[in-house]
Amino acid sequence: MRGPQPAELKLSETERKELEALVRRHSTPQQLVRRAQMILAADEGKRNGQIAREMGASVDTVRSWAHALDWVAGDLSGRFLGE
Repeated sequence: MRGPQPAELKLSETERKELEALVRRHSTPQQLVRRAQMILAADEGKRNGQIAREMGASVDTVRSWAHALDWVAGDLSGRFLGE
């Protein structure tokens, strides 16, 4: 794979379960589902470019959500997902 390896993103088991539940919920707005999917993909170790290609998003968009946990300090509350 080309390009630098992004900073490792590691979700706690609780955070992962919350995001997975959010993705599965039929009432979740699609914008939030995409954000959660990007973060879950980053947690799986995928590179930003790979996530962007798979999701049809820009690398900058993926990068911003992959680093979202840095400023949220692991809190998956409203600030993080815009709820």
